[in-house]
Amino acid sequence: MVRFFQNYHKKRIERGLKIRLITPRTFQWIIDKYHRYQGMQFRFATQKIPLGTYIFKNHVMTLLWGDKPTAFIIKSKANYEHYKAFFEDIWKKAKR
Repeated sequence: MVRFFQNYHKKRIERGLKIRLITPRTFQWIIDKYHRYQGMQFRFATQKIPLGTYIFKNHVMTLLWGDKPTAFIIKSKANYEHYKAFFEDIWKKAKR
């Protein structure tokens, strides 16, 4: 998993893409140790939030980690807008 994210961030940085992430406060040590890359902003939420949810260009992807990681993507502008509004609301409340 670490190698996957290292490759992902390398390609993302090469393309100049910036990302914002919200994660539970209990995962802060993982972020500090493994996920400090250029072009990333973090906020830490105290409430429960869905993990493995990615929001991008009218798409919402859910990634389920486990013995056999699984992902599914829904392409829907309406669904994207609802998830984006949810993200922005938590972003405003979460701590840096």
